[in-house]
Amino acid sequence: MRAFGWMIVAGSVLSTAIAVAAEREPAAPRAAEMQPRFLSQGQYLVLPAYSALGQESVQKQIELVPEQKEKLREISRKYVEEIQGVGRLDWSKWGELSQEERKAKTDEMQKRYSDATAVAKKAIEDVLLPHQIDKLKQLEFRSRASSLLYAPNVIEQIGLTEEQKNQLRQLREEQQKKMAALMEETMDKTLELLNAEQRQKLEEMSNRPWQGFQWGGGGGRRP
Repeated sequence: MRAFGWMIVAGSVLSTAIAVAAEREPAAPRAAEMQPRFLSQGQYLVLPAYSALGQESVQKQIELVPEQKEKLREISRKYVEEIQGVGRLDWSKWGELSQEERKAKTDEMQKRYSDATAVAKKAIEDVLLPHQIDKLKQLEFRSRASSLLYAPNVIEQIGLTEEQKNQLRQLREEQQKKMAALMEETMDKTLELLNAEQRQKLEEMSNRPWQGFQWGGGGGRRP
C-alpha cells in the first residue's frame, strides 16, 4: 500500500512545517523544506482525501475507465503544481517580520494548501460515480481500520471486550508467523536463483560496508 505511505503525507509534512515556521527565530523556512516530497507523476497519482486511488489495485476494484484515469492524472498534476507553488512563497524577508507577520505568512500558506486540497477533492468527486466513491471509502476504511486498532485509546473508545482483544492479538500473531514464513521462503528462493560462484561473490559483498553500493534503477545510494 505504498500510495498510503506518501499520504504524502502532504498534509502532515506541510502542517508540521507551518507550525515550526511560526515559532522559529529569524531563519525563514526554505521552500525546498516546506513543500511535500512527491514521487514522480509517472509512478503515482497524488490525490488528497482519496489517496488510495493512486493504487492500481484500487482502480481496478472500483472499475475506473481510461477516461476517468486520464482526468485523475490531470487533477493530480494540477494539485502537485499548486502545492509546490505554495512552498515557493517569498521568504526572503522572513527575518525582518514580526511574530504577527510571520503568523500571517504561514496562515496564508496553510490557506492556499487547504484551498488546493478542497478544489482537488471536489474535482475527484466530479470524476467518480457515486457507487465508485462508496466503494473507495469502504476500501480506505478497511485499510485504516487495522492500523487504528493498534492504538489503545481507539480500542478503549470503541469498547472492545477482553475476548475481542484476545482474538485480535491471536490474529496478529498468526499474521506475523505467516509473514515470517513468507520472508524465509522468499529468501530461500532468491538464493536458489544464484549459482555457486554468484553466491560466493554475494557473501563476500555482504561483509563489506554499505557505502558505495547502488540501489534501484536510478543508481541512487542507500543511506
